[in-house]
Amino acid sequence: MTSTTTSNETSTAQEEEPYILSGDWNLDVRDGNVTNFAANFTMAHIDGTSRHTHDLSNFVQSNSTTIDNSANGTSYIFGTVDVAADGENKWTNVKALIMIQKNNVVIISLASEDTEDHFMGAPIYGIVDSMTDKNGNEMIETGGTQTAGNVTSGGNVTQGIKDFFNGTGK
Repeated sequence: MTSTTTSNETSTAQEEEPYILSGDWNLDVRDGNVTNFAANFTMAHIDGTSRHTHDLSNFVQSNSTTIDNSANGTSYIFGTVDVAADGENKWTNVKALIMIQKNNVVIISLASEDTEDHFMGAPIYGIVDSMTDKNGNEMIETGGTQTAGNVTSGGNVTQGIKDFFNGTGK
């Protein structure tokens, strides 16, 4: 699975300008196990200040991972990752959750307590550009054959992420 753009806006209670993110990510899965995950992205305030880069590497998958690559499924990939800032290792063994929703959207969440709240508790969103099965066949359909739907479960993704990082696991 790959993406060529990742974007997100975050802001703090101190009225700091929100950030926008853009970058690339790659995830390789074999037999339900992550064999590689890497991401690199640039962050800057929306006014153009405080530009810096981040690299995510050395992902280690935990046992609670669920891979569902069906067209309407969601994959939950738990683990730890190392985070670099401007090319320098900054945080190691950061608790991470990577979610892939309906083979189209990636959500990367990093534990605030492991990153000095650098990402302000906000997930990093991106688009899945390509996903292939074990035979190399493209799994993402584009064009007029897809239908849109609404989430009716009342689920709160952000609350679930907070529960995971706070150890409640709900």
